Amino acid sequence: MAPGTKNTARDICSRDWCLANPGGTSKDFREHWLGLSEEFKSTYTQKSKEMAKASKANTTTTAASSSKSTKTRGATATTTNGSA
Repeated sequence: MAPGTKNTARDICSRDWCLANPGGTSKDFREHWLGLSEEFKSTYTQKSKEMAKASKANTTTTAASSSKSTKTRGATATTTNGSA
């Protein structure tokens, strides 16, 4: 089974489950997921919320960093014309 890549409660659980059950099938995981208590699923729901919050904070920090303007120093050229 290939675990899900999103940070949903189910996908986070599937990644954990795949590590503990190499060679397990999607059907096996489905049965595992459906058999979990709501209390246990809520631990994955909490992880999902924490990951979303961290991702949002990281995105906000990255966006703020990239929107800062950088000052450039301009060069002044001076030309002198000589007469003979």
